[in-house]
Amino acid sequence: YRRGLIIPDFQTDVHVYDEALQDPLVDIQTGGPSPHPIYMAVDPHDVRPWVMKWVMLLPASEGGYQDEKGRYVYPARVVREWPEGAFRDMKHFSHAEPGFGGSYKDYARIIDRVERTIPGGSARVVGRRMDPGFGDSLKAGSGQTVAKQMREVGYPFHTDIPREVEPGHNILRMLVRGSWSPGQEVDGLHKPHIMVAKRCQNMIWAFFNYVNDDGSRQDRMRERPGEAGKDDIDCLRYIFVMRPSYVAWADRGSWQTQHVQQVQARLAQR
Repeated sequence: YRRGLIIPDFQTDVHVYDEALQDPLVDIQTGGPSPHPIYMAVDPHDVRPWVMKWVMLLPASEGGYQDEKGRYVYPARVVREWPEGAFRDMKHFSHAEPGFGGSYKDYARIIDRVERTIPGGSARVVGRRMDPGFGDSLKAGSGQTVAKQMREVGYPFHTDIPREVEPGHNILRMLVRGSWSPGQEVDGLHKPHIMVAKRCQNMIWAFFNYVNDDGSRQDRMRERPGEAGKDDIDCLRYIFVMRPSYVAWADRGSWQTQHVQQVQARLAQR
């Protein structure tokens, strides 16, 4: 393992899958979209391109675990990401792809384009998360927050995400382990609870390079994570620290109605 690795058990031969062999976004029986919902997260920047991840949840029958408060953490697959090139080499949003202008409408077009490649499309995305520090900040000249401006171009994001980093790291460590342990063969009883599509190369690189030690001082460890891979891991953290629920995306409407009713009932009790 690389010294100081924050999520140390990630392995290419265990945690990376080839969607050309079996795509979890597709139902094996019907050939249509599988029923599993997708959560999307973004870590925005002023100058560099935003980092975006799309994560599909699997049902509890496929793994996962209960946390200390009895809340279920579902197994998952990282299915899409943007930028698609090596983010670590991009110093400006224009480096993400030719002709990209970095406006809110440009990011909305990117989200739409990526989600058109997902079987089921944008209807399958049941929740969106954004870094609260950036999403709730007012941008000069607009008087509006980043999250509000994305809402105005058609993409509402939740920013009510806990700021503590370690709980999210713990969830990712548990998902990477799953019911499998390093050195074990992967089978029906021993398997990781999070995997990454081969196409998501930035996500894979992040797992191998997200460390507490930036390498400049071999005699000391950093007190906080280094910048390498941080944006990609943060996106996963934003999703899982909110304990996303599994609900078949086709049932999203009825689930949302039920959720609103439950929230209203809790508020009335208070």
